[in-house]
Amino acid sequence: MSLKAWLEDGHLKKAEPTGADVRERFEVAIRDLKDAGIAELSVDTRFRLAYEAVLAVAQALMLADGFRPASLDNHYYSIESLEHTMGEDRKSLTLLHAMSKKGSLLPYGQVGAVSPEELATMLREAQRILKLGVAMLGAKHPEYLEE
Repeated sequence: MSLKAWLEDGHLKKAEPTGADVRERFEVAIRDLKDAGIAELSVDTRFRLAYEAVLAVAQALMLADGFRPASLDNHYYSIESLEHTMGEDRKSLTLLHAMSKKGSLLPYGQVGAVSPEELATMLREAQRILKLGVAMLGAKHPEYLEE
């Protein structure tokens, strides 16, 4: 499916972003990823922050393309949108969805849901996606990089 098909199915809504809107989502991603690197925080918290950084990048790119999530499944569609906005492959998306399921346990107070190895994987993925997301924004929508 495409972003336009998701719009037609009601999973996305049209958006008319400003450069500030798009940049703000990237700033959230940068902040969350930086905070995820704080060793004094719990593994679970750091994992959640890294995952939220990925969501912020995904939503920034979707916003730059003129869409925003419309449904309760916004995490699912945000992750899936990476295929359309920056060419992520199915293997990467499957990993991110698995990490999403792991992270969904965290808000409910489950301590120790995430291993240090899973945190390391999530941090690597978040850093990679942020770097690629910035590059993709510059290639597709350089007008949003300017103030």
